[in-house]
Amino acid sequence: MKLHELKQKRNTIATDMRALNEKIGDNPWTDEQRTGWNKAKSELEALDERIAREEELRRQDQTYVDENEEEQRNNQDPDKDPQQDEKRGQIFDKWMRHGASELSSEERKALRELRAQGVAPDEKGGYTVPDTFLAKVVEQMKSYGGIASVAQILTTSDGRTMEWATADGTAEVGVLLGENEEAGEEDTEFGMDSLGALKMTSRIIRVSNELLQDSAIDMEAYLARRIAERIGRGEARYLIQGTGTGTPKQPKGLKASVTGTTQTAAAGAVKWQEILALKHSIDPAYRRGPKFRLAFNDNTLKLISEMEDGQ
Repeated sequence: MKLHELKQKRNTIATDMRALNEKIGDNPWTDEQRTGWNKAKSELEALDERIAREEELRRQDQTYVDENEEEQRNNQDPDKDPQQDEKRGQIFDKWMRHGASELSSEERKALRELRAQGVAPDEKGGYTVPDTFLAKVVEQMKSYGGIASVAQILTTSDGRTMEWATADGTAEVGVLLGENEEAGEEDTEFGMDSLGALKMTSRIIRVSNELLQDSAIDMEAYLARRIAERIGRGEARYLIQGTGTGTPKQPKGLKASVTGTTQTAAAGAVKWQEILALKHSIDPAYRRGPKFRLAFNDNTLKLISEMEDGQ
């Protein structure tokens, strides 16, 4: 029985024991119930011992592989032993289809050896993604999209919709009271808004065997850069132009969220007075915020840079 099967069986027995205990509650136990409990307890203890032994064997296998990884990398050549190469290929295929929990200790060891056979540990792809890979993608996405660099980034454990209360108190003003006058009432109205999870893909990136085998190329950095560029372009577009509707549903971008606009006198041109009007159309309470920004594309930046003082 494989390790994950042992753990599943143990969890089933433990769940049944808890259900039996809750069912009996404060009532006295019958002989039959006590016998069943003791039997389940014995099975649970036996499973714990088997699980502990299997985990210890896996730790020993991992220790051996770690201690001999450098020697294996220097001395082993998978092309010299076609049978071993085919065997490891089958093990790797099994891992991709069914996961690491389905592999025996011997298979896990062989897969670890396969990972150690290149010039770099992950030259053949490895079977784990380095923890630093995700960080590189996120940082490059920030450097690509200007809006994302000042946005509040929320990291969640799942994709469930987050909801929060909203309230507009800008029209609520305190009033003076005369002596012995009773204060009036004015309720605050609350609304609800939500932020759901959306899925974006960089699309599949095909990499040739020659590129994989070229030790002069940092494949991790290469793929991180390409993924970041693709997702960064898509993200930057939807952060501005996302409608909040459609199939698949788009995020609600800035264009669909603004409630007030300032229109320029001429298309493709902007005056300094119009920029000031736009700035002061925003309430000072927002302008004083640490992340207050003026956002525009590169063509607008060019027009602003070309402005001349008429005096």
